[in-house]
Amino acid sequence: MLLLASLAFADVIPEVPKGQIHVEHMLQVDDLGDHVLLALQPGADLRGYRVLTADAPLQTLGNGARPRGNLSKAHLSLMTREAYDAWQLEVSAEVARQEALCEEGIGCDHISRFTPTLEFPKAVSECGVTIDVQTRAPKGADAVRVDVYKLLDGEGCTLLTEQAPGIPTPTPGCGHVGFAPAALGLLLLGVAARRRQYEE
Repeated sequence: MLLLASLAFADVIPEVPKGQIHVEHMLQVDDLGDHVLLALQPGADLRGYRVLTADAPLQTLGNGARPRGNLSKAHLSLMTREAYDAWQLEVSAEVARQEALCEEGIGCDHISRFTPTLEFPKAVSECGVTIDVQTRAPKGADAVRVDVYKLLDGEGCTLLTEQAPGIPTPTPGCGHVGFAPAALGLLLLGVAARRRQYEE
């Protein structure tokens, strides 16, 4: 299934300005059925994204206390599971290619800092929703923010905004930067292990 791997390694928790707190900003999308929802960082290329499914409908978009890998904006798109699985096969091959070049000193400074750059998926339905990810808030505000949506129409990605009934519990193993299903997840865990080896 969707065992996502984080490319991040340990960060020092950044200080916040006086009168503010760190915030964890989460996204929940219900009733996805057989569809896959991607929260994509807009930009020239794709360096990180979140994957939501019926089995894992809740993901962290950003966390002020753990800034590496945060999205600043999340553009929501919908894919069929078939199209998503096909795209992930392409992603897996491309990540392996870029990692091999990086180990030869091509395209990156050092393998310990390897982060693949990918093309955006083409077989998507645009949801017309872009979320500004919040990782700070005034002191006294909630430390966790959850944006909750419900999928009404998978053909055109019609989303209904819902009021969060409370702070849901994340699915174990979720909330990471997305790059892969299980096979690629193992590949990236290997990258993370090598990073720790270099840092030690």
